[in-house]
Amino acid sequence: MTSIANLPMLPSYADLLGTLKDRIRNAQHAALQAVNKELIALYWDIGQRIDERQPTEGWGKGVVEALSKDLRAEFGEKSGYSVQNLWYMRKFYREYKDFPILQPLAGEIAWTKNTLIFDRLAREGALP
Repeated sequence: MTSIANLPMLPSYADLLGTLKDRIRNAQHAALQAVNKELIALYWDIGQRIDERQPTEGWGKGVVEALSKDLRAEFGEKSGYSVQNLWYMRKFYREYKDFPILQPLAGEIAWTKNTLIFDRLAREGALP
């Protein structure tokens, strides 16, 4: 029995294979970008909701901890809704809400990169 791997590589087949590999990689990259943008939009919304309710409803550390616990119970421990990540979402909203031109750019950066930027800026005293 002869496998396809043992067949001679025809130029037209090699072209097709190369084209399909490129197309698959491009589609995978586009899908990851779309997922990232949607997650950033979700995290923005969560941060906004937390930030807007804190002053009017007196929300503090305890409420964010409860939200984290309940969200992780519903969506899993590895879902991204840790207490620290919820605080990052609030910070993300607060830092970019007054700069609409930066909001789409921040959506192009992976969430972990955004949190690293916040940590670095906080260490350097540029963020509270």
